[in-house]
Amino acid sequence: ISWGYALIFCAAMALHNLHSRRPCVSITSGLLWGLAGYAAFYVAPTLAIPMQTPASETILTAGLLSLPLPLQKSTWLAVSLSSALGIACIYYAPQRKKLWGLAAVLLPQLLLTLVNTQLASSTTPLEESTLHVKIAEIMNASYSKIGHITNLLYWLALGVICAALVGQGSEQQDAIK
Repeated sequence: ISWGYALIFCAAMALHNLHSRRPCVSITSGLLWGLAGYAAFYVAPTLAIPMQTPASETILTAGLLSLPLPLQKSTWLAVSLSSALGIACIYYAPQRKKLWGLAAVLLPQLLLTLVNTQLASSTTPLEESTLHVKIAEIMNASYSKIGHITNLLYWLALGVICAALVGQGSEQQDAIK
């Protein structure tokens, strides 16, 4: 999966560098691309479907965690793509159309919050006195913190590495001309 993200990221940066009015790919812009990737492919989906460890599958939770795995995956894909398109629209669109990008980022979150609220009100919460529930909650909290940090570092490194590769390719392209 990481190779796929890297190839898509490098291709998007190269297209940006080729067609943009601001064709500068540097370490700073690589960090910004990395933050955008982190926001679109990790933060936004995590707000829609919170992270969980395999051990937490024993906990009966309300909301989107209780949905079947294929539906969780399609929700992740829809939120990720909508967020990525929204961020691109915010960056590339003319000033009067940037609001559409903001809507593309926020609308899935709003809709999923409404769905999650409906699901939570229609299910009964699990008794929290059992030990395995407490252990799973502690594991989920630790897993979530580690996941946030690891994904942030991954996306920042990916942005910088892709920026370096695209920048090197641009320099070779300029030398050929």
